[in-house]
Amino acid sequence: MRKGLASFLSVTTAFSSLPTMSRGWRSTYDLIVELRKDRTAVVDAMGSEALAEGDGETRNYQTLISLMLSSQTKDTTTAKTMRKLRDHGLSLESILATEDAELNGLIREVGFHNRKTTYLKETSRILKEKHDSKVPRTMEELCALPGVGPKMALIVLKVNYGIVDGIAVDTHVHRICNQLGWCDAKQPEQTRKAIETLMPRDIWPDVNLVLVGFGQELQTEKKKLLEKCLNSSDPGAALALVTKLGLVPSKEFARHEDDLRPLVMALPEDTRAAFFSPPSSSSASASASGEKKKKSPASSAKKRKRTTTQAEEDAAPQLIAS
Repeated sequence: MRKGLASFLSVTTAFSSLPTMSRGWRSTYDLIVELRKDRTAVVDAMGSEALAEGDGETRNYQTLISLMLSSQTKDTTTAKTMRKLRDHGLSLESILATEDAELNGLIREVGFHNRKTTYLKETSRILKEKHDSKVPRTMEELCALPGVGPKMALIVLKVNYGIVDGIAVDTHVHRICNQLGWCDAKQPEQTRKAIETLMPRDIWPDVNLVLVGFGQELQTEKKKLLEKCLNSSDPGAALALVTKLGLVPSKEFARHEDDLRPLVMALPEDTRAAFFSPPSSSSASASASGEKKKKSPASSAKKRKRTTTQAEEDAAPQLIAS
């Protein structure tokens, strides 16, 4: 069960020297699956796959809309906006009947809301005129819709029709796959092609949700993730994994010592060193790159109040259609 500090250090060394196409990627992926088996990340409750309501075409349409809203937007904000739209009336006909200004007001909290207002109206019109008011069932047709890219299309196909044409890659999946050496790619689409070659098709349906939730927990739920590592089938490998991805056990232990101490002290003595040693330069660097810099209360408040400008909307359509 617990392999001690030697296991922790040997696995950490292995992670740090991974080749571009990782040997042994499957054991790492299976460990991530184990750490995600509780399904308690934000994406599990508020991700686009969980937000649609209704039956048949209404549900299919709402799945598409939630994905279009989700680009460059936190899941919590997307969920809040979807509730507003459902209260207003969220069907193809109701969106087409809504004035642009009113629709923009309803979705104003999502990223690039001005451009997304246009995309929602244009996509709804195309669905009515060219697809008999139904959401398409092919990648080609979905990606032809304004504001819809490969990641969205793949999730729509999976959720609406049970069709698995590939692995949806967002920023979390892209970052984790590259950090673990499963690929060496600059863009999410390059990552998608690489990991589809690496991974067998039978796990494709789950990869996105597993890695997105894992990425969220690495960023915002470190204590919970550490607890899961300590309770996992192989704490040494789990600690090495999250350390490679930027989580610093000793740093989190200092923050949550009262809660974590019982679990840490239950480990073999040599394994505890991960929680009492200063972070290595590589893990400290990874941690710094994965966390936002702290800002003063004044600057944080200013950031919260700031809205996307039209110039930014016009400059970055590729960020929306992903």
